[in-house]
Amino acid sequence: MCRAIELADPEFACTVEAVDEDENIKYKAYTKCVVKDGIARKIENGGEEVAEIEMTVAVMPDDEGNGLYEALKSEVSSEIAQKWMTEFTPALAKKKVL
Repeated sequence: MCRAIELADPEFACTVEAVDEDENIKYKAYTKCVVKDGIARKIENGGEEVAEIEMTVAVMPDDEGNGLYEALKSEVSSEIAQKWMTEFTPALAKKKVL
């Protein structure tokens, strides 16, 4: 699941709930993203499936100098997890967990 949080045009932030290779659920936040290529759509005429949409995104360092923030679900409270996905800020990643 990825949620885009709009910043100044054309920048946006993206938060993701992902599963790593050890089956751990992680929250990731890319705080300063820029679309590099336009959207490419793959449409099958008469198909019943949802069309795939592809775009290339560049991740830039934010004001803290980071492009990516991560936290394990097992190490954060449900309140922090909710805010991570809906209103992420770098200060949130610095909060004490559990």
